[in-house]
Amino acid sequence: MRDLEVTKEKGLSETWLVLSPEECLPLPCYGPAPSVDDLLRAGLVPWSFYSPEASQQPPLGWMHKGLAEAFRSGHSLPNAQKALVIPDRFYWQGLGPGLFVDAGRINVFEQQLGHLLGPWGWRNEDFAVRDRAGIWQAPGLRLERSLFRWLGLLSESVQLNLWRDDGRIWIAQRALTKAIDPGLWDAAVAGGLPAGESARQAVLRESLEEAGLTGSWHSHVQAAKTGPRLRVSRLVKAPINPDQSLQLPGLCLHHERVWRFEMVIPSQWQPSAVDGEVMAFQAVQPEAIFAMWQAGEFNYEAACAILVS
Repeated sequence: MRDLEVTKEKGLSETWLVLSPEECLPLPCYGPAPSVDDLLRAGLVPWSFYSPEASQQPPLGWMHKGLAEAFRSGHSLPNAQKALVIPDRFYWQGLGPGLFVDAGRINVFEQQLGHLLGPWGWRNEDFAVRDRAGIWQAPGLRLERSLFRWLGLLSESVQLNLWRDDGRIWIAQRALTKAIDPGLWDAAVAGGLPAGESARQAVLRESLEEAGLTGSWHSHVQAAKTGPRLRVSRLVKAPINPDQSLQLPGLCLHHERVWRFEMVIPSQWQPSAVDGEVMAFQAVQPEAIFAMWQAGEFNYEAACAILVS
């Protein structure tokens, strides 16, 4: 496998992204990835799990400033757990101060985040903790999925672009009960990639749950020929949790790698959801997706992952 390399595209040299040769970026019309300066101006705090070499390495993520302050001050933390987070300085690109978290107490870290943020939106599903190049740090380093935006960690998802043989593409409307982007339009098949599951396993599972694609269709599901992996990065509003013990307005970093798959199906075939996470389907021309996103009607990463250059 070729070595990872920092992206050299104009306007991205100061981002914190590191892409492999198999990864691509969204079309320019969806906006640039935030630079390091953008993240610092938003008040986000660089952080990493503690190791002897950590201060010389880029941070794993960018923690929401309210969470960082809660950990620094020991807000609502028992005395025995206040040493969980260690304030320190990062020297990568002059960053600092940042936070180190004791990797040996990751379960305590997760529990305290759950206490501070409240149970709303908690998925009881773990994502692997990866660095900015997408490399899993260790099998034991995994966290609850809903925490990844708060911590600015790289999450992973899968998406199946369901093309009809007449050139239209199926899209699905997200249920109003979804914690993120309720009611927005999305890819017909999309979902998170849990720790320990392969991208192909996940997309086949999601294709059955969200579109009713049974095993007879699985051989038709292929990795997208254009950009099999898409990296998205943007600043987003912090999720609003009704039962959150701390009110934490501000911005979070949404950083995600989307594994893109595609297949072509007969135009007379109709998708049907079985998991209750989809309200409706429709088949549209692909150029309609960008207009729907501009109007605030379409999920960002799904829109980006339908068409890439």
